[in-house]
Amino acid sequence: MRYIFTPPHQHYDCGLGYTACNFYYAAKALSECESVLGDSNLPTCYLQRHSIELFLKSLIYILHKKYNISFGVGFSLEKPGVLLKEKWTGMFLTHDLIGLYAYFSKLFSEVSNQLPCSVNWELPKRIEERINLIGGTDPKSDYFRYPISTNRSQDGKKSSNQEVEMEELLEKMNNGPVVTTLLVDSNDDVQNIYIENAEVLLKVKAALDEVCDFFNGVHAAFRVELMGGL
Repeated sequence: MRYIFTPPHQHYDCGLGYTACNFYYAAKALSECESVLGDSNLPTCYLQRHSIELFLKSLIYILHKKYNISFGVGFSLEKPGVLLKEKWTGMFLTHDLIGLYAYFSKLFSEVSNQLPCSVNWELPKRIEERINLIGGTDPKSDYFRYPISTNRSQDGKKSSNQEVEMEELLEKMNNGPVVTTLLVDSNDDVQNIYIENAEVLLKVKAALDEVCDFFNGVHAAFRVELMGGL
């Protein structure tokens, strides 16, 4: 892994993969601090989501450069682009995980017969499914960064504190203790009920965990098997 010891701008992929690894390991470190931070889901998910985006851009760049695949008009290795829904877009102007994965898969299939036989290069169907879940939840890389995102219909699910009605609270209490916050008026009448529900993002977080680990491995394979550690 020679690229680890050289400046990112000198890397074969302009430092995209190295930066992706930094976000990947930062997310792992942050996950270990949950007991200190309380609710670290959003920043951790953001770091993971961004690392996946950078891994995909790194892999796309490497394939273009290694196999001399031309870009669309106006784009080059100095100004890389990606083909999203039949339209060329600047690589650094898009955060579309679903589109990036689709383009990566296209390039990957085109050169699959030229890849070294020393690695199992299969792209499991479940990875595409996880990418669709993550990209559908956070299409513009703002869902985990801001309290209000372009995905307004899903914004309320981000908090670990969820508002419920009394009936739902009582139903949940039948299964055991529930951490609850009650907001009352001057007459002590309950106005709002909030329960701690850290599992709201559990499905997306599990997808992020799996896809991050997968592309961290794919990136390492690319750098060793295709680039000789560059």
